[in-house]
Amino acid sequence: MAPRDASLPAHRRPDRTLEDVRLVPWQRWGMLACLVTVFLFGGPRPVWHDPFDIDLAIWLSYAPIPLLVAAGLLWSRRLSLGTWALNALEIVMLKFSITYVIAITLWATFPRPPEPEPLREAPARPTEAPPAVTPWPADARGDVVGAVRGTAGEGVAGAFVVVRAGLEEIVEPRPERPVELVVSAGELGEPLHAVQRWQPLLGRSDDGRLHPLRFERDGDVLLTTPVLASGESRAIPTAGLEGVMRVRCTLHGEGTTLAVVPHPHHARSDADGRFELRGIPAVDVEVRAWLEDRWSEPVTVELAAGAEREIELTL
Repeated sequence: MAPRDASLPAHRRPDRTLEDVRLVPWQRWGMLACLVTVFLFGGPRPVWHDPFDIDLAIWLSYAPIPLLVAAGLLWSRRLSLGTWALNALEIVMLKFSITYVIAITLWATFPRPPEPEPLREAPARPTEAPPAVTPWPADARGDVVGAVRGTAGEGVAGAFVVVRAGLEEIVEPRPERPVELVVSAGELGEPLHAVQRWQPLLGRSDDGRLHPLRFERDGDVLLTTPVLASGESRAIPTAGLEGVMRVRCTLHGEGTTLAVVPHPHHARSDADGRFELRGIPAVDVEVRAWLEDRWSEPVTVELAAGAEREIELTL
């Protein structure tokens, strides 16, 4: 028999076996272990948390195969187009077999999630026309000034002071300038926003994400409305809303307090707890302060035309 020509390249020698072109066993099984780990933990959550939504995990577990096979063959000096294609196909088939067994085991173990309810058209919110403004001369108005105090007598900063009663039959002009709720990273800026009923209220996303805003009070949902990811300001209807409520993003949980009041006679106390309410119609009114889900006891003020009354509210 003629002697073998040792000058021929290894990939052209006629007696080359399959094991000469395959990945060595520790490389093959090491790659499979890495790929199965990527399948189990490479998605947003481990696959057993949501076994019926594993598309991303599947694709991520296949993506590294070409590079891993090429690196393994290069390290063992067996890299060629043919050996790469053969070993890549083998790794794909082995990985598919292992992850398919894992997937069907999870599908048999965990119950399938219920089908989502079909979308139903939400009932339209009632639309109301703003009532006519009640004429009230400037010389028939008065002022209420004072301070918000804590139980120890200290000034309370940031309290919301408002005329809570006495002006129900009087319609004041509403401001044309809108109040805007700007959502950024799930936060809504100031801890408290006040808007007069019929005053424009806008919502806007400042971080390029969609934010569903929920308006709620005492566990009851009053309104849910989305703020668009485009950053476009979106009008929020205030018809039917009145009083103090929480507004939060249902995806991120952060929130703010919104006070919808029927008149402009409200203020925030300053660093010393002082506040001023100017130009109130000269009638008997009830003034209260609010802070962190607590209302002060009401103080009734008999307001005369041109008079200034000073009061103290305790929180």
